[in-house]
Amino acid sequence: MKENTAWKNIVFKLRCWLRTRGNRYHIKGSGNHLIMKNCVLKSCVFDVVGENNTIVIGEGTIAKHTHFYVRGSNCHIEIGKNCYLGEGTRLHIEDSESVLRIGDRTTVGEALFAVTEPQSNMMIGSECMIAHDIEIRTGDSHSILDVTTGERLNKAKDVFIGDHVWVAAYAKILKGVTIQKGSIVALGAIVTKNIPENSVVAGNPAKLVKSGVSWCRERL
Repeated sequence: MKENTAWKNIVFKLRCWLRTRGNRYHIKGSGNHLIMKNCVLKSCVFDVVGENNTIVIGEGTIAKHTHFYVRGSNCHIEIGKNCYLGEGTRLHIEDSESVLRIGDRTTVGEALFAVTEPQSNMMIGSECMIAHDIEIRTGDSHSILDVTTGERLNKAKDVFIGDHVWVAAYAKILKGVTIQKGSIVALGAIVTKNIPENSVVAGNPAKLVKSGVSWCRERL
C-alpha cells in the first residue's frame, strides 16, 4: 500500500490477513474509509474524490484489476464475502449519497456497474453469476430534455438484482430494472423491464421466453 497514496485522506481498516500487489490509491477529500478483511487484491485502483465515502471488501473476496471510482460524497461501495471480481471490472459512483452493493459469493467476469445521479442505488444479490462485457446502469449520465418545458426526462432509477441470478455475456441492464431471484438473462440481452423469479429473458429489448426454471454452475 505504498503506491501514490494520499495517506491523510484515507483511513484503512485492515483485519487479519490482506494480500495486495500493484494496487494504486488516488484519494482526494477527507473522511474516506477503505475497510478490507481477509481479501486478495491484485492491481486494483481506488480512485476517490469526495468526502466521507466508504469502500468495504468482504472476507475471502478476490479482486483483480478492478477499478473503484467515486466522484461524490457520503457514498458506499460494499463487496460481500467470498466474491470474485475479474479483470477489468469497474465499480463507478458518479454522484453523492449513493450505494453500490454486491452480495456474498457473487462472481463477476468483467462488468461495469455505473451508479449515476445523487441518492441512486444498485443492489446485486448473493450467489449471482455475472459474465463478461456486462453493463448495469442506474442512469444515462447525460440529460434528455423536453424542448418545450426544459424538463429533464431521463432521471436515474435504482437497479435491484435478486439472489442467484445469472447474467450471460454482453448483456445490458438499464435503470429502474428489478430482476427477481433465480432468473437468467440471456447472451446479449438488453433488459429494460422487470423480470419475475425463475425466468429466462432474451432479446433486445429483453422479453420473457421461459418461466419455472432454475440453474446451477455445474454441468450436470
